[in-house]
Amino acid sequence: MIKRIADLILNQNIPVENFLVVTFTVLAASEMKERLLKALYDEIDKNPDDVHLQKQVNLINQALYPFALLFLCFAFLFHPLYLVLIL
Repeated sequence: MIKRIADLILNQNIPVENFLVVTFTVLAASEMKERLLKALYDEIDKNPDDVHLQKQVNLINQALYPFALLFLCFAFLFHPLYLVLIL
C-alpha cells in the first residue's frame, strides 16, 4: 500500500491531505509513516528543489498524532476494556 500511496504523491502530484490511511495500531501507523517518508526522502535526494515533495514530507511529519487518536477511538468503540488497559 505504501508503494501505491508514494506513487500517487510522486507521479500524480496528489497531496497528502487527500489520503485517509487508517491502521489498527499506533505501531502500524508509525511503520507506514516511516516507509512513506523514506520513499519521499529518496525522491527528494534526486530532486532537492521539488517544493511539492518538501511540503508533503512536512505534512506527513505532522500526521502521526491523528493516527493515534483514530486508534484510541476505535479501541474505545469496539473494545472498552482494551482502552482502559492501554491508558
